[in-house]
Amino acid sequence: MIVSSRDIVDGEIWPQYGKFGEMLEEDVPTRSFPLQATCAPAETVSFAIRMSDPDSVPIAGYEWVHWMVVNLETVDLPENASVEWAEQMIQGTNDFGTIGYGGPMPPDKPHTYVITVYALDTMLDLQNGFTKEAFEDAIQGHILAEASMTGVYPHTIDGFSD
Repeated sequence: MIVSSRDIVDGEIWPQYGKFGEMLEEDVPTRSFPLQATCAPAETVSFAIRMSDPDSVPIAGYEWVHWMVVNLETVDLPENASVEWAEQMIQGTNDFGTIGYGGPMPPDKPHTYVITVYALDTMLDLQNGFTKEAFEDAIQGHILAEASMTGVYPHTIDGFSD
């Protein structure tokens, strides 16, 4: 399986998808980036997505979860799907305490974010607002394949490439 996004270029998440973007809800970035997954196993029934920040461990004490989505029939999400498709998607509660995408906001240095797509053999029995613990429990034993991509988001606006 291959995971990609046209707006994560040369390993860098574009500014509009994090703290330097213009779409904020209670100071949390809400504009999600486009995301695709291809070459999934033929027996895939649904897909799940998890975006997390392993660089947050020294600050928060755990890997910060920015986005979780389950029960997708395909992964071909346009920009801002977390908001614009909110009625059609089942999204979990991120570590900002909101449902849906909460974009990068590195407080100390550039952080590397991991976006993982799971191909599953079932639909999951989860509802909007599910927790990361419920997500982990639900996918156990149902993963046919998984693939990840990473993207760095700078701490300062001048940290972006030209």
